[in-house]
Amino acid sequence: MTPLHVSAKAKWPHPARTPLLIVTLLVAALLVPDTHNATAAQTVNFAPVADTYVRADRPTATAGTASRLRADAVPITHSFLRFDLSAVGDNVVQSATLRLHSTTDSADGGTVAHVTTDTWVESSLNWNSAPAADLAPTASLGPVKKSTWVSADVTDLVASDRVVSLRVSSSSASAAVYVSRSGTATLRPQLVVVMSPPDDTAAPPVSITQPVDGSLVRGIADVTVDASDASGVSSVTFAVDGAPIGTDAVAPYAAVWDSRGVADGSHSLSASAADLAGNVGTSAPVIVTVDNSVDQQNPMPPSSLTATALSPNRIDLGWSGATDNVGIDHYIVSRDGTAVAETVAPRYSDLTVSPSTTYGYSIVAVDAAGLQSASSDLVSASTPARSNSFTFAAAGDHGGTSETAASLAALDTSPAEFYLALGDMDYDAVNPDSTWCQFVTDRLPAKGPTFPFQLVSGNHEQHGAAEGYILNHTACLPDRASSVVAPGSVYGAEYYFDYPATDPLMRVVMLPANLTIEGVTYTYGAGSPHRVWLTSVIDEARAAGIPWITVGNHYQCPTTGEKSGCSMGTQLWNLLIAKRVDLILTGHDHVYERSKQLALDSVRCPSMSANTYQPGCIVDDGTDGEYPKAAGSVNVVAGTFGMPLDTPNPDDPEARYFAQVDGRTHGFVQFTVARDRIDAQFVATRGTGTDAFSIVAGATATADTTPPATPSGLVAPTVKAARVDLTWTPGEDAADVAQYAIYRDGVRIGTSSAPEFSDSTIASGMTYQYTVRAYDRAGNGSADSTSVSATTPATQLKLSFPASSDATVRAASPTGSFGTSSKMEVDNSPVNEALLQFDVSGLTQGEVAKVTLRLYCINESGEGGSIFSVGNSWSESAVTWNTAPPAGPTPVRTIGPVLAGAWYVVDLTPVVTQDGTYSFRISTASADGADYNSRQGPASYAPELVVELSTPVTLNAL
Repeated sequence: MTPLHVSAKAKWPHPARTPLLIVTLLVAALLVPDTHNATAAQTVNFAPVADTYVRADRPTATAGTASRLRADAVPITHSFLRFDLSAVGDNVVQSATLRLHSTTDSADGGTVAHVTTDTWVESSLNWNSAPAADLAPTASLGPVKKSTWVSADVTDLVASDRVVSLRVSSSSASAAVYVSRSGTATLRPQLVVVMSPPDDTAAPPVSITQPVDGSLVRGIADVTVDASDASGVSSVTFAVDGAPIGTDAVAPYAAVWDSRGVADGSHSLSASAADLAGNVGTSAPVIVTVDNSVDQQNPMPPSSLTATALSPNRIDLGWSGATDNVGIDHYIVSRDGTAVAETVAPRYSDLTVSPSTTYGYSIVAVDAAGLQSASSDLVSASTPARSNSFTFAAAGDHGGTSETAASLAALDTSPAEFYLALGDMDYDAVNPDSTWCQFVTDRLPAKGPTFPFQLVSGNHEQHGAAEGYILNHTACLPDRASSVVAPGSVYGAEYYFDYPATDPLMRVVMLPANLTIEGVTYTYGAGSPHRVWLTSVIDEARAAGIPWITVGNHYQCPTTGEKSGCSMGTQLWNLLIAKRVDLILTGHDHVYERSKQLALDSVRCPSMSANTYQPGCIVDDGTDGEYPKAAGSVNVVAGTFGMPLDTPNPDDPEARYFAQVDGRTHGFVQFTVARDRIDAQFVATRGTGTDAFSIVAGATATADTTPPATPSGLVAPTVKAARVDLTWTPGEDAADVAQYAIYRDGVRIGTSSAPEFSDSTIASGMTYQYTVRAYDRAGNGSADSTSVSATTPATQLKLSFPASSDATVRAASPTGSFGTSSKMEVDNSPVNEALLQFDVSGLTQGEVAKVTLRLYCINESGEGGSIFSVGNSWSESAVTWNTAPPAGPTPVRTIGPVLAGAWYVVDLTPVVTQDGTYSFRISTASADGADYNSRQGPASYAPELVVELSTPVTLNAL
């Protein structure tokens, strides 16, 4: 079946921060064969477009981003929810039920009352500004239990209003707490509406408008249809020679037909339109002639390849673009005869090279048909050696996880001569503090017990913290760098050291800004003794001719991660920038971020403020990975050593301060310091992120702060139940665009280097609003494009398939069979892996919209495992480690951290496409394994595969 690409222009009024409005259309009443006018009721699950709570004892406080809603009498706390029910339209509402998921036990779940106004704003609502509610409540939730759904009938409100605001209040002193729309996606509030359309007997008229009868068709052709109906067209089905090629449920009805799927010659196109009552109208046929030719011409090879070693850890490549009779799709970069990367642009930066090494590179061009050119000429480049230098490493937010162990193992084999631990040590993952010290030293055998593991306090071990105390850590990991402690302070708080001790190249200053140690709170406001000390330490280093100054501190200032605001304090931040400290190293946010080079200027940037962007503060944008020495400060946030990572927000106002951001990779940053340069490289220990940069004496500062032109002409030529395709027209300066960011309902969902994007993370029966923004290599973003709306076809059938077989195979028992176990084990110490098999049928009843694998976790882990497609030649009762089908090199999906007692849903839509048997193997790199309930365990928690189909289903089809 050739895919159908749908173009939709319907509008949907989503607020800027609206979450997914989940609309799942279910077959609630099957069509009865002899009653043509019978129509199926529809059950629609609406998520709130806004929710929050307000407290009487905090009349000006807001809680718009909280993951919980509360109803309480002590203190008096009300929760507010608003639902946009525009999608109900003219349908008849049969019932409406408010569903909330409780996280606590309470004798009174609260009463639900209608709120008199719908204009309140989630982000700013507080007790003083909260709207009034009706005196008489609409419904009561009664007593509630933890981890259960509770319901209230609000049919009377929904029957007349299409925007509904509700208030949940309680008379009980035992608070009722519910998951909000900012909480776990599967537990968010719902307003479940059952509705049905009016009867209809007239078949909708339908006609094909493009191509016209007698047309010649080559390659991919647009097919458009006019169809209308008084009660609404539910779908239009396209067919070639009587065989369906897809269904479109959104006007204007259009498809992109790949004519290369049929033989050359005459073919008949037709279309049928169905309305909500099941009436079907059929178009007159359109006869077209198909004539396709096959691209058999290979591209010309790339030319003028150059390779330049910019640092000991970086080689840049550039070449002249290849030519082809159709067009170049991408390039393959090979290093020493092995493919290492693919790129669309005729350039590539290799950040995985080593010092004092020669590498050979070649490039191959690939066209859209997959045909490859001959290889370009081979060029070589040699990275420079490091001399008269030293190497150190730094990161924060450590813990005692398998990721922590991996980072310690990499640190042990690194050339680092000391390590800066930027706060937040054990998190009580290894307890007590002395045991965590042993955990660290045991994993640094090559470095030995005297390795300088230099500590500075984080918020998790400041005075009074619940997860340790910095002085316990410094007692078992003492200073090894001959540090100078500030007057009245202690090691682990405020100190500095020079390295090497003789003829030093760098002064390292460690600070505990805005933290309290031994009763002293370290603040750096004007005139404070801590500011006076820090200023003198920096000035003395400059006067002594020490080439570099690095400041380490736990709290960060600018960030795109989940920690908002300037935690270290804007006065300290501006002091460091004013003093042009070369490196500012921080943690706290569990991300990796490398800033552009920043400096204050009396006119362009007199000071920096939190949560804002000031382009005048940027000296060098860092797009080439090289900064000029002494021109400003480079800030590195590296809270990535071992704890679970945060998610960066690329739309944070401060995002434009950063040249590189990664929230998927654990590791640390390694710095090699010479008199005239610093070369830095992020060492990844779990994940694939990479970065390298240098600060070099004599380099020229370059800062691009001009945004690119705004993209235009955004359209959605393809809309399916599980995919929306987007295309747009680049601005006039498209050559300067590094990537486009795609936004759905105001939230960034992905990027693309070309003016096109496919969104396959959508739900059926939903309306989405898309915009596009262009970003240049310096990170400057254009204004948002004009928006386009797309409504996906509604899911009409959901099929559930239990596992037909499952088993655990164990490397330690290579001939043992464990198919009857009540659990599946996924572990790396010992190595245990899980096998699952599903027999899938009935997919011919419609188009596959979404496929999800559901697993119930019974043992938590920081890594749920990687899922691989494997062969079906195994049986549950006999499979062993030796006979299990092998996993391929690339997983189809990866499960993140998992908790016991929770379901985990994995999208397998690209894998399961038709009827058949499907087998999967789950493995992990974590020594802290995850376990899942098997089909031999409790039946209600057995694995299952859920397939959603978007084509309407009749009684006969079932």
